[in-house]
Amino acid sequence: MEAFEIRNSVKAYRSNLDELSIQQKSLSLIQNILNYIEKHSSIRDFLCYYPLQGEVDLLPLYEKLLKKDMHLYFPKTYKKTIEFFKVNSMSDFKEGKFHVMEPINDSSIFVINRPVICFAPGMAFSKEGHRIGYGGGYYDRFLKNKDILKIGTCFEEQIYSFLPEKHDIDMDVVITDTSIYK
Repeated sequence: MEAFEIRNSVKAYRSNLDELSIQQKSLSLIQNILNYIEKHSSIRDFLCYYPLQGEVDLLPLYEKLLKKDMHLYFPKTYKKTIEFFKVNSMSDFKEGKFHVMEPINDSSIFVINRPVICFAPGMAFSKEGHRIGYGGGYYDRFLKNKDILKIGTCFEEQIYSFLPEKHDIDMDVVITDTSIYK
């Protein structure tokens, strides 16, 4: 399948998901994330995303991480780039570009100076870590040549077999509601 076909298939799948299914599948996925990141207990910085309609909802995970005094950073979109900014609470957001919730604070920008985990959203992932995003290339450009542990998050139904395009950045791990692919 081509990337546009996979995107269309995933859009159809996500549009048919009800809120209860999203929440149940998301909670299973969060448990898989928590089990995985236990192995990386020294990491205290996380690059996060605010979920869109039908996307994996990691908000309960973020609440847990904040309670453990972890540092959470969320993206703001600019012309062709994204930058991540620290939030201290899950109420530190306003609607930004593409109707995505963005951090209100833009004074505490993320700078890589210690180990960090990035939770990357996507339309689809492969078991090998390939990612099909939303088509803008924001995460690919941001993650290129950075020493960041990249975790792709999606529902198991968003796992496809495909070859990446040359500009695509692979994930180190893909975590779904039922599996962890390394």
